[in-house]
Amino acid sequence: MACSRAFMRNILHASRKSLLAQQQRCYSITATNLVKHQNQELSSLPSIKDIRLANDSPGGSDIDLNPFSKLDQTKKAFVEDLRPPLKRSFNLAAYVNSSETLQQLIKLGVSLFDIENTNIEAAKQLVLLDFKEHCVPYIKFLVDHSLKEKNIGRFISEYPTIFQVPLDELKLRIEYLESKGFSRKQISKALNRSCRILSDNIKSMDYKLGQFQIEFQMPAEIIREIVSDYPPVIALPSGQYKMINFTLTEEFGFSREEVHSLLKQQPKILDILRPVLIERLDLVHNTIGLSHGTICKFPKLLTGPILEIRHRFSYLERLRRNQFDPKKPLYVPPSALYSIDDNQFCEQYAKTSLEDYKLFLRNY
Repeated sequence: MACSRAFMRNILHASRKSLLAQQQRCYSITATNLVKHQNQELSSLPSIKDIRLANDSPGGSDIDLNPFSKLDQTKKAFVEDLRPPLKRSFNLAAYVNSSETLQQLIKLGVSLFDIENTNIEAAKQLVLLDFKEHCVPYIKFLVDHSLKEKNIGRFISEYPTIFQVPLDELKLRIEYLESKGFSRKQISKALNRSCRILSDNIKSMDYKLGQFQIEFQMPAEIIREIVSDYPPVIALPSGQYKMINFTLTEEFGFSREEVHSLLKQQPKILDILRPVLIERLDLVHNTIGLSHGTICKFPKLLTGPILEIRHRFSYLERLRRNQFDPKKPLYVPPSALYSIDDNQFCEQYAKTSLEDYKLFLRNY
């Protein structure tokens, strides 16, 4: 029996070696035939000498100067597949090691990720810039107008196309703001808050400021305060001014003076979508029951965390502590709905434990 098993193993081993030898011969024949086939095709192509003679002849040449066009489509497709695939998006990170400009911008705090995801054309332009020649003059210009060093990175991240705007044009924009009564302090404040004060051209800024003043009938000094506090206001479409003004005055009955007060304290109100503003005003004015005067004293009720305001009011209402009149006992200032943490809210105004409030939120 042992001999029989050994005999079978020898047969299997021999058959495997035979099969392997056949496969190798097959591969060798295939490769040889492929080389012969390629040599035949290449031998049929014109030589450099033939091409030169044909070009020198009076009648010109009818020889195909692109000999590889005679290869069949299958081989073309194979060659095409050898190329590296095209990148789906432009990635600045791939150029950082070889670009001094990108390295210096990163040191300044510029977010290359934000730029390539919001403005791919600007990202491509950054790679082509020489830092000393193209970037330093702009950075010096911004610093000369009191942009703080810690804000340079954010400013360029928001406005990466600044290097494509002539410096003389940027100087004119500053001069325009000064001609409209903006002080250097206000311009500096605006620059350190947002790039919007500088990213729009003069014609656009002039139109927006004019529309803003017409819509809200607001004194120029208040407009300057609002713009320096919240520069994105001059980047909003003029239709947004109309919708916000209509919602405040016509739908919720605020007077012009009350609107001025709200916008001066919380200019972000101008950037709220109308349905969202209506929801907030309905909660604060109709549900909670705060008067126009109280809302003007606590305007952050319109820009603060609406869910937190709603939850805390509901909790106080359940405890019968929703008393927002300062002339009555157990007064709760409206700021308690958004300006302090949950622990302080429970301890100082709800007079319950934090665990009870969390249980309420879970069942809300």
